[in-house]
Amino acid sequence: LFKAFEIPGGLTIGDNSVLSFDFLLEEIAEIHAICIDENLQHTSDFPRCFPLAGTQDASKEGDLLYRGTEQTYSINEVQKYVIRLSEFFHGEDFKYLAFIQDNDSSDRTTGVSTYSNIEFTEIAQSCLKDENFEFSFDECTIENFVEEVEDLMTATSGCVGNNAWLELLAFFNVNSKPQIEERIGAVCTSGYKKDYVPFDSIAGKHVQFSNEFFDGGTTWNYEHASNVDVNRIEIMNAKYSNKAIGMPDVHNFKQCELGAAMCCYVAN
Repeated sequence: LFKAFEIPGGLTIGDNSVLSFDFLLEEIAEIHAICIDENLQHTSDFPRCFPLAGTQDASKEGDLLYRGTEQTYSINEVQKYVIRLSEFFHGEDFKYLAFIQDNDSSDRTTGVSTYSNIEFTEIAQSCLKDENFEFSFDECTIENFVEEVEDLMTATSGCVGNNAWLELLAFFNVNSKPQIEERIGAVCTSGYKKDYVPFDSIAGKHVQFSNEFFDGGTTWNYEHASNVDVNRIEIMNAKYSNKAIGMPDVHNFKQCELGAAMCCYVAN
């Protein structure tokens, strides 16, 4: 399914052009994507579409889809997207906003998704850029952080009525909502830094070891305890018994909603 709508007056994309929308996925298909195009022809001059969800590998779709777009969907949960368009497009010939819901390998009626609150906007400079402020939380989460920013904006001249996500896009000078979330995560992590120990320091190995460990490909995964430096375990326990262990920076946890993990070994 491909459906295109003409953008009244066309769209000129400059350095501060932003596309924002809400996306609700109820039933997943092979590809769910939103596109900006200059015509209604399927050509491959450059990628035009942002894949938001799907069971099909976007890298197999030639030049139609941007491969670098991070998919953060969850079934029956509204996801907010904020995308700085100048990172992907530039010019004044864009006439259509289009949607793809593709499931051509099986039942073509498969797939239910909803787009809402679609806006093209031009973001100004951050209205909080020159402000001094601090937040206090019981728990530093993305949701709590954004709520504090919203409250701050209602009390700051030049910010009243502005969208908090667009403000954070300008404040952090990033290009998308996942990048905003990464920056917020870094702020929260810095606040808890004295209370946790980075995961990589537990193993005492190089960073790649953590990736291989969680993929199940190290001696720690498939050999006996005699191959593991058990003395290090005792040292780490004595040194960090009252500290939390940071989440590993590995691909396995990129979309971990709980932000927590449990180690489980089925055999020694």
